[in-house]
Amino acid sequence: MTRRIRRSIHALRLAILACSLLLVPGAAARAQSESFVAVVHPTNEVSALSASDLRDLYLVVQRRWTGRQTVTPILPASDSDSMKVLLSSVLHMSSEDELSMYYMAAIFQQKISDAPQRGSSDAAIAAVGSDPGAIAFVPRSEVEGQTSVKVIEIGER
Repeated sequence: MTRRIRRSIHALRLAILACSLLLVPGAAARAQSESFVAVVHPTNEVSALSASDLRDLYLVVQRRWTGRQTVTPILPASDSDSMKVLLSSVLHMSSEDELSMYYMAAIFQQKISDAPQRGSSDAAIAAVGSDPGAIAFVPRSEVEGQTSVKVIEIGER
């Protein structure tokens, strides 16, 4: 797929997301006021990630960190704002069902042995703090003042 087509598809998905946010009371305000970050274990050597890098980590395209540690993605809780933003802005998927089907195919192809665990922001932060290979996508407000995880800004590429 050419870059132009991918950009068009991405723009269309963002337009659809924007329209859907208008239909859900308060959703637009929440999404606009909240920013999201990736968190990793403090010993992880990564210092920056693009949205493309984050996508590759969550879709098990990249399975190891630079230090050869296995990547352990942790998904946000179902129907959370974090999950909605991860799906639409990072993974470019329209639903959790689409993501579940992706992971089922990856399991069938033996790329992974099980789908990533899901959890609340608190559970994800705790899991990342105890697993050097873990990564989670959480609201920035949930990690302010945390020392058990390292915050990674998501840049453009």
